[in-house]
Amino acid sequence: MRMRKSISGRLLILNSSNLYHSVTKSQRSRVFVYPDDRNINKISKEIKKILGDIDVKKDIKKKPIKKQQQQILDLVDIDKIINDLKKYKSRDIFISILEHDELKRYKEQRLIDEAFKIFLQLSIEKSILFTKEFNKYGIKVAIWE
Repeated sequence: MRMRKSISGRLLILNSSNLYHSVTKSQRSRVFVYPDDRNINKISKEIKKILGDIDVKKDIKKKPIKKQQQQILDLVDIDKIINDLKKYKSRDIFISILEHDELKRYKEQRLIDEAFKIFLQLSIEKSILFTKEFNKYGIKVAIWE
């Protein structure tokens, strides 16, 4: 069997004590080696020597820098809403949140979205009870205890 002069070929020549196995009889030229840690270290040192001379430079990406956008946050005083809900004890908490003064600045769908966010925050409170009914928005009716 002829061997090429390569790292794997040198490994086969240097270490004849290793076991070599061919996969099947039809694959005449394929020989597989199961080297030990010492041989792996030798191969990795040789590879580092060969690849150490190669210098790879990273391409610099030139993209325009975008200005940061300022975002205006609409803050809602949830504590005020909670206090009003506890004070008036409405029959449907979601409808009361929709009609609250804190959400008057919102219009249509945005109003419903913001009210639903607040309703979800309040739904974890232990003093809220859910009934079997649903309101006209398809949300389960919740009342204060």
